[in-house]
Amino acid sequence: TVIMAAAHAALTTEALKVFRQGDVDADVDADVETIEAGLPAALHALTTNLGDEQCMKLPPGLLSQALRVSRLDVDRAALVLRNFYRFRSDLGWPMRLSLRGNEVALATGVHLILPAPDHVGRPVLLFNAARVNPRHCSVLEYHRMASYVMDVLTEEPSVQRGGICILLNLEGASVMRAGDFTPGDIRRGLSMWLDCYPCRVRKVIICRANTFIRGVATLALPLLSPRVRTRVQMVKDDKSLAEYIPANALPVALGGTVDEAQELAHWINARRSCAEADGTAGARYDGYAPTASASTRCNAHPCWNLRGSATADAPHAVAATRSGAGPWS
Repeated sequence: TVIMAAAHAALTTEALKVFRQGDVDADVDADVETIEAGLPAALHALTTNLGDEQCMKLPPGLLSQALRVSRLDVDRAALVLRNFYRFRSDLGWPMRLSLRGNEVALATGVHLILPAPDHVGRPVLLFNAARVNPRHCSVLEYHRMASYVMDVLTEEPSVQRGGICILLNLEGASVMRAGDFTPGDIRRGLSMWLDCYPCRVRKVIICRANTFIRGVATLALPLLSPRVRTRVQMVKDDKSLAEYIPANALPVALGGTVDEAQELAHWINARRSCAEADGTAGARYDGYAPTASASTRCNAHPCWNLRGSATADAPHAVAATRSGAGPWS
């Protein structure tokens, strides 16, 4: 038990390092117009940095995404994109993942993009940790599915600038399941995000944690910088959770009003319809002034939420509207 506890603490520490190192200037919301105005020159510099051959292998739109996330830091964006390409190439994954090949893992309900944003307008990715079951899918399949969901979640430029919220539901999670994961699974799970994916995690909310996990978090959180530590919030009950995420976004099991199974089925079906409509499961687009994004082709709904729940009063949506790229883009 002591060995397992130590291993769990070490893994938690490494996972928090991923969050810490992926958080680039998270406390400063750079002006939208400044970022978008500087994007053409930064794209040119990034293309030069990477080389035309490397750029041709990356998904259209990913260069712009990396620049928005890095606040136009070309060297930082180039580092992340090279790691992104190397990681997916080594696994034999396509640079742009699609719904095909991920539906079985999606159906387990491990991940769900909630139907409405948090109270400050960020999309929320739910992670039901206890539903990870290697008897249903290999850990590799879960990792591929998580990458696909993140691809969808971060398609919109406003999300790239404003970041996302991760809701970690630990109800039923146990360190006794640690034996389900090989060292290779753990390394892959960490390396797929560490300087390897262009995304800003602005908030991590942990709910339904047992006493042991709360103890581990108490030990691990002080290792983070004060700035990043404020991004991690462990809530004690559903009432506390509702202070961050509204009831119309939360599953019934977490004190909300959302039928989780129905929402997941709707999301998968909507992505399938979108894929049939334009030949891909949510095609990306490149450039700083897109003429038709995947969201416009899918009934003008945000790519991360095909119900169209993003509202105009969300702060990132307002800023994005000024840039002319759609309600959440």
